Amino acid sequence: MSVMRQKKYYDKIRNLLSEYLERFSQLAGSLISCGPVLNWFELDNRGNRLIVTDEAINTPAVAASYVVVPYSAQATDEISFDVSLN
Repeated sequence: MSVMRQKKYYDKIRNLLSEYLERFSQLAGSLISCGPVLNWFELDNRGNRLIVTDEAINTPAVAASYVVVPYSAQATDEISFDVSLN
């Protein structure tokens, strides 16, 4: 695959994913908290990759309060959403 074709392919994938996540963010609103998103991406609260096994993961609590922080997209390849910490 040529470099130009590969770039177009990646741009197409990036745009499709961006549109999907933007729509998902509109539908879900603030209903999705940070915990399930981090679990889905297999990350801890500092952005480090978790070592996933077939066993249940015992992830320590991040905080004892509930905070919602809005994030506004800074670039065309980012999405806007509310991040909540439990």
